Parts: sequence; C-alpha cells; structure tokens
Amino acid sequence: MSERHWWKALWSSVLVSLGLRVQAQELRTVAIDSVRSIMQIVNFQSSFVSARNIDLYIPPDYDSLKTYRLLIMQDGQNLFCPDHAFQNEVLGLDLCMERNQIRDVIIAGVWNTTDRFREYLPDKIYRSLKRKDRKLIRNEYGGPALGDPYQQFIKDELIPYLRSRYSISKDPKDIVIGGISMGALIAFYTAIQNPDIFGSSLCLSTHWPLSVMQHKTSIEHAYLPVLHTYISGLKSGRFYFDRGDENIDAWYEHAQKDIDDWMNRALPDPDQQLMSRVFNATGHEMKDWSARIDVPVRFIFMNGE
Repeated sequence: MSERHWWKALWSSVLVSLGLRVQAQELRTVAIDSVRSIMQIVNFQSSFVSARNIDLYIPPDYDSLKTYRLLIMQDGQNLFCPDHAFQNEVLGLDLCMERNQIRDVIIAGVWNTTDRFREYLPDKIYRSLKRKDRKLIRNEYGGPALGDPYQQFIKDELIPYLRSRYSISKDPKDIVIGGISMGALIAFYTAIQNPDIFGSSLCLSTHWPLSVMQHKTSIEHAYLPVLHTYISGLKSGRFYFDRGDENIDAWYEHAQKDIDDWMNRALPDPDQQLMSRVFNATGHEMKDWSARIDVPVRFIFMNGE
C-alpha cells in the first residue's frame, strides 16, 4: 500500500469509527429466477481494497423495527445467483435460510476479485512463513498478502454501511463471518482476531496448506502457532469447521486436528461452541458444500437444532 493510500485508509477508518463517514453506494435488485431476488451493492467503493459487488440477502419479511443478525460470506458471487457463480453452481444460502425458517439473518456476500488469494491471506500468517515458503506463496498468488486491508474493509466500511441501511445488531454474538477454502481461512482469522466484532465463524473446507499446488507441512508448522495465540484467548462464540476426504480436502486432516484440539482446550463449553465434521466421499466442490450447508447454518443460527 502506498504512503498516500495508507493515510487515506487511516483517515477513512478514523472517520468511520467516529460515526462521521459512511460512503454512499449504488444498490440494485438482481433477479435469481421468476420468484426470488436479492439486493446488490454495485462496485462497493472502498479506501482499503478495490471495488467489488456485494450481494445481499434480506429476509422477505424484513421489518426495520426488528433487529437482525448478520452473516458475512466470502466469494459472494457463489452464494445465490447461478448467472454470477463459478461454473454456475451456488451454495444456495437463501434457500437454506428459508428451508430452516431462519428469518432474522441478513447475508452479505462479498464478491472476490483477481486478488482473491492475496486478500484471503492474513498478513501475519504470510510474514510467519520461512523465506522460501513466502517466495513460493508470493509467486503462486501473484504478490504478497493483502489480508490486513481486506479485514479493514470488512470491519471499518462494510459493516458500518450495512448498519446504516438495515437494522443490524451491534452485539458481537450476532455477527458471523464465514467462507469456503481460502475464504474460510480469512473468516476464521478475522473472527478470532476480532472477538469484539465477530461472535462466530462458519468455515467449510478451510485451506490450511495455503498453496494449491503442493502440500508443504513446513508452511502449516510455521504459521499455525499464530492462530494458536488467538485461539488460546477465546472465551465466547461458536465455531464451525468441516472438510471432505477426497482430492485437495484430504490435505486438511492434520492441521484441522491441531485447530480442533486447541479450540477444545480454549473454549469453556466446546460441546456447545465447536463443531468440526468430516464428510466422507466428498471433496473440494460446490456440489459437496451446497449439499451440507444446512449443517453449519443450523449449528450457528439454531444452536444445532
């Protein structure tokens, strides 16, 4: 980030924190089919990251006099509308909410960009890697980590904007951040680093290896202690993880076991606060995630009912 851009971002953050600045954004309705539609913020303007669309699921019976929980999901173009989604396959979160009669949750789907891998990689994790592994990731991603400015965008711009338009709770326990693969990594990291903002995280097939070309245990060994530092201080919240056992999901077993062990030791009531599932005969594909999305949604938003 250039010095000029850094100061602009810092000033923007200060103004937002003082309640003095919520940037105007363009909103439109996007039809999913003949019956369903979503709202979309067109090219959300940010001082921290490049502009991108934000897809919004607003409960059909939204009432501004009520207070709503908020779920922020990464790779937002893959949540609702097949026309926008990778390979036209969606997670179907709106249908999941309606299926489970969850009517008090607003969903914000943050579209990714060409900097997806860099934005979903926390800076502190990147800096903790050995020099040769940083070079490997930098070459694979097309540059160093951009996770810190991405988090600032979520915390200091997106959430304040959404609260300025919709009746969203200010209680951290009602704010959930989630994602899939690298989106799950940045979601979990953001949640445990900011427990004063986010109460829960929803993580499917978290991509612990960072590289998509090879599984190097030296990468996980270098940065997992960074996560442990934050995990050890956790007291509240609900956390969902899962993985398959085929193709790239088969790489996740050992790192996920370490995370689960640390979470079980840190959380006061892990039976109620933590769910970590393995789905056999599934891999790293949208059809697998969409088939099981009810499991994390019910755990996070319906206390596992």
